[in-house]
Amino acid sequence: MYGMLLGQAQKPMDLVVPPASEQVPVDAKHLGATL
Repeated sequence: MYGMLLGQAQKPMDLVVPPASEQVPVDAKHLGATL
């Protein structure tokens, strides 16, 4: 998994911030948990 991030990452921030495709499911889980 980290290999893919390192391969696609062009900026240091890309290593810290996951792609939007990974952020959406996580946000949905947080919203579902809070609600």
